[in-house]
Amino acid sequence: HEADFQAARMVARQAVEAGACWADEWQRPGFFLPGLESKAWWCADDFPWAVKLEAVAPDIQSELFAFNQAHGHDLQHWSSVGNLGIDAHDAKLVSADGAWQYVRLFNDVGNTVEGAAHAFPLTTKQMEHILPEAVELARSGLGEILLTAVKPGTQIAPHCTTNNFLLTCHLGLVCPSGARIRVGSEPWKS
Repeated sequence: HEADFQAARMVARQAVEAGACWADEWQRPGFFLPGLESKAWWCADDFPWAVKLEAVAPDIQSELFAFNQAHGHDLQHWSSVGNLGIDAHDAKLVSADGAWQYVRLFNDVGNTVEGAAHAFPLTTKQMEHILPEAVELARSGLGEILLTAVKPGTQIAPHCTTNNFLLTCHLGLVCPSGARIRVGSEPWKS
């Protein structure tokens, strides 16, 4: 599979160099709107809502800790990436000894986790207040708002989303020393 991955990346690189619609060999979505700025990292200051989200991070973190205290820290109550039909293709992104799990707060059926609004009342209210447009997009099927957890040592294979017109925002609530994420060729470390 590594040879296939490298060959696909080479074709994507050549397409970008030839002026194809993609802006970066790492970002090859099927739905691409030309003319949108494409960059690996955005500054929180570029988005007023991001600054507000960072300001309430301690509250969200406290609610997460309380939830884990009540339900255990083994994440068995969370869903695993790749377990559901809609994201089954993502299972191959997670290393064999790793775990990438989530709790959906909002998507096209509202609060999909039974009791998500009950389990995370402050978090869901803050999302509705700070990010009403994102909540509405999620409810209409154009995104999602979720909490994710990655087991220490997990490797997640390079991947991209299906479009370039939605931004993914990661708000680190618990970032162990040495944790890192890479977007394209640009890494970020905690």
